[in-house]
Amino acid sequence: MTYCVGLRLNTGLVFMSDTRTNAGVDNFSVTRKMFTWNVPGDRVITLMTAGNLATTQSLISLLDERSKITSERNPTILELPTMFQIARLVGATLKEVIQDSRGEGQEASSKFKASVIVGGQIKGGAPTLFMIYPEGNFIEITDDNPFFQIGEAKYGKPILVRAYEPEMSFEDTIKLLLVSFDSTIKANLSVGLPLDLQVYVKDSFEVSDKPRINVGDPYFNVLRPVREFCLAAQDVYSVSSVIMETKDAILSLLPSRLKEARRTKGLSLDAVAKLSGVSRSMVSQIERGDSSPTISTLWNLTQALQVDFAGLLDDTRGHKIEILRSNEVPAIESHGNGCVIRILSPPEEVGKHEVYDLRFVEDGVLDSQPHTQGAREHLTVIEGNLTVTSGETTEHLAAGDTARYPADVAHRITASGATHAFLIVHGA
Repeated sequence: MTYCVGLRLNTGLVFMSDTRTNAGVDNFSVTRKMFTWNVPGDRVITLMTAGNLATTQSLISLLDERSKITSERNPTILELPTMFQIARLVGATLKEVIQDSRGEGQEASSKFKASVIVGGQIKGGAPTLFMIYPEGNFIEITDDNPFFQIGEAKYGKPILVRAYEPEMSFEDTIKLLLVSFDSTIKANLSVGLPLDLQVYVKDSFEVSDKPRINVGDPYFNVLRPVREFCLAAQDVYSVSSVIMETKDAILSLLPSRLKEARRTKGLSLDAVAKLSGVSRSMVSQIERGDSSPTISTLWNLTQALQVDFAGLLDDTRGHKIEILRSNEVPAIESHGNGCVIRILSPPEEVGKHEVYDLRFVEDGVLDSQPHTQGAREHLTVIEGNLTVTSGETTEHLAAGDTARYPADVAHRITASGATHAFLIVHGA
């Protein structure tokens, strides 16, 4: 899976893409999905890809090769006069690659599908973006639809919809995109760091820098807890306002909860002020209900008191049932190996207690490299038949059978027909 975003501002364009590719639940690699062609003073064209990796790499190779070989330079991405014609060229090339790769029938064609965002500016025209579909057709960005997403879009889209403004600075836009990507990364294991970023300034016709945001990047790590806090605050204010009729009721509950949290920690007003950076008088006013704190002030206080903001206001939080509807469950297709993996466990359980729903077609295979030492898998066949190999040991399973085996050696699950199974990975 992939997540890429192209966004238009009054001052230019911003592109961001993840770099994770996967074949199964434990075979991940890093692959660039953002590519740029630049003729200084004349054009900048950036392309991002999602879908079958072989298809997208062939697309990029063809576009790049045809821009260099004299006999194939017309048309070329470096010479076409408008971004609209660039989009037509990319769409036609994508369709050509898919048709050349597919076998017979619609199912064979679908395995090679890919989607593309292409954007940039050619001298004489305005900066723009296009989203190109596997069939080769495309749509252009508009004021009503100012950004495009491809890949795993649903987790990051609400953040963009709520916060985007065309007047935003590049700095604020990058923050917004990082929060959107963090939400997606937490919700779907098949999207991950590093992230590639590109900013294009309108009418500059050059790209000065294309930074990569890696694991451990301090700026990204600072934004992550802020995002979680704001989402919790938003959730409590919206849900609690329904439960308690008005937001005034929330503000009346907050003072006593903050005071209770401070006393539970055995802290004085002076100590909280020192830890949070909020003045002693302001802390006192909030606890008395004489002042309504801003989100920034609440953030500082909850960090100082080491409490969860949502827990301060929601008595029922510990009793809620978290629902993930069927169409919201992240899924990974095992790249042509005939296995679809649905991830049932939450992201925070990765490496500890992972739960998967497995669906195989006939002769489907799930190959796995050794997990960490001591890891084990628990496999239950719900429907069909499976063969499990762990190290040098092989066993056959029928519907209702359960196998428990070491997962710190190379292991494989093979289906003899259409099969549905349930997998728990412990200590991966």
